[in-house]
Amino acid sequence: MRTVYLGFGSNLGDRVENIARGQEFLRKSGVVIEQRSSLYESEPFYFFEEDKDQPWFLNQVVQAITNLESLMLLELTQEIEKAMGRTSKSSLSSGGDGKIHYAPRILDIDILLYEDLILKREALEIPHPRFHLRRYDLVPFAEIAPRAVHPIFKKTIAELLAECKDVSDVHRFTSSA
Repeated sequence: MRTVYLGFGSNLGDRVENIARGQEFLRKSGVVIEQRSSLYESEPFYFFEEDKDQPWFLNQVVQAITNLESLMLLELTQEIEKAMGRTSKSSLSSGGDGKIHYAPRILDIDILLYEDLILKREALEIPHPRFHLRRYDLVPFAEIAPRAVHPIFKKTIAELLAECKDVSDVHRFTSSA
């Protein structure tokens, strides 16, 4: 069994339910979730003014164990996203203006770390190539595994969070219900 860290994000529909359903799909496929961070709400990441109208995201990082190889785990996460209504794995969409926009999504599952594997393929890059730049990944990750080490940078998640230049708003989610 291999230890993996997965990042979940949702900003469409019932965000809490979307993340829970995605994790249930994983469980039914034999992936065992050992730890879950709290849910965190984060402002949408955007490059263009017209992208600002998106709902805020809920994010969570989980530590799990699996016997799936990295590419098989990627296939499973993409199947789950598709089953929940995601039309494209890419979090980027091209608008009619030719610019690249970050699109809202029902569920996004990213493989952040897969043990200490370093992999660079067209379909998959591990560690995730941008998670060390994003507070919405680092804040929940640091909650459950502050001493996990990024295999390329040789820094802990806590160190990466302390050095992160992202100033976007990420805060613990409290349901208004």
